Amino acid sequence: MRKEFLGKASKLTNVSFNAISAAEYIFNKIQEDPKQIELGNKIFDIHIATKLIWALYNAMKLMERGQQTLDEIENGHMSPFDDFSFL
Repeated sequence: MRKEFLGKASKLTNVSFNAISAAEYIFNKIQEDPKQIELGNKIFDIHIATKLIWALYNAMKLMERGQQTLDEIENGHMSPFDDFSFL
């Protein structure tokens, strides 16, 4: 049971790291648009700004959830007995 849990925790850790990496990628991509607008390569559009805000909000949620999961694993709040919620 413990070996199975450690496998799940390892997979969950990898997923959390991937989520954080994806959120960082989104942040970097979003930072490019204001630079392009300042340089005059893109025209400012309220719809683009709204989409950027929405994307930032969701990227932050993704990053927070990934970090929260990593913290729970690291602090020992997740254990093999968490799977026995039916008891």
